[in-house]
Amino acid sequence: MIAAILAVGVLGIALFAWWLQHQARERMARNERAVSASLKTLATAEADFRCNDRDGNRVTDHWTGDVAGLYLYGRLIERSIAEADARPLKPLVPSPVPKAGYYFVAMDFDDSSGKPVPYREDTDGAGSKVHNNSAFGFCAYPAEYGVTGNMTFIVNEGNTIFKTDSGGKPILTWPKDSDPPPGKFD
Repeated sequence: MIAAILAVGVLGIALFAWWLQHQARERMARNERAVSASLKTLATAEADFRCNDRDGNRVTDHWTGDVAGLYLYGRLIERSIAEADARPLKPLVPSPVPKAGYYFVAMDFDDSSGKPVPYREDTDGAGSKVHNNSAFGFCAYPAEYGVTGNMTFIVNEGNTIFKTDSGGKPILTWPKDSDPPPGKFD
């Protein structure tokens, strides 16, 4: 009788452990879907920013200074995405607040041609390197690798989202066209 009770207890613990792991995987999958949608929002915001000259600098350019700037210039993204900017120029909160378990950053370089080119340029002669005439890149990476997510996501002006497991580190340089991240997610 005791052996049967112990067997049921062990089985119950094993089932509970399996359930917890399943819930964690499901939560990470939900986070990844939400992050993909947020990156599509960023790409759409960039198109709006560029077409409508949201910063009024009279130059048809993309905003590349940070993620939060797309909120500050015309509320083109949700505040929650702007608050998740890990490197904002003008912080909206004292420290970044993850959105769906992820932080967001504007990428630094575009290496698609095999020669790294900075995303941040002074396109209007104002002295601020926060624009680019033709390109942008954003990255979303897990706030807590293995808990809130495993995959790191990137998007650029091509509006295609790539994902890869970078160990939870942000990707700050868009990869060479001949060497894109292994996963496509769109």
